[in-house]
Amino acid sequence: MSHAAALACAMKDERARVPDLIPLLEDAEPHVVRAAHAGLKSLTDQDFGPGRGASTAERAAAARKWRAWWDQQSPKHE
Repeated sequence: MSHAAALACAMKDERARVPDLIPLLEDAEPHVVRAAHAGLKSLTDQDFGPGRGASTAERAAAARKWRAWWDQQSPKHE
């Protein structure tokens, strides 16, 4: 999924897209990571990172936190 696709997911305001955005936090392209992070924050009102300029390990840790949070939302997934 590209930067544009990540932004499109967020703009649709559908929380069901959260699982699609989480893996993008580990993308090699920083602009894709930033778009996914912004989308996740917008859709969920949460912020588990990653911060700008995060390392590969920091991006992976943030993705794990997002996944854990999302899993705890079940069966509240919309």
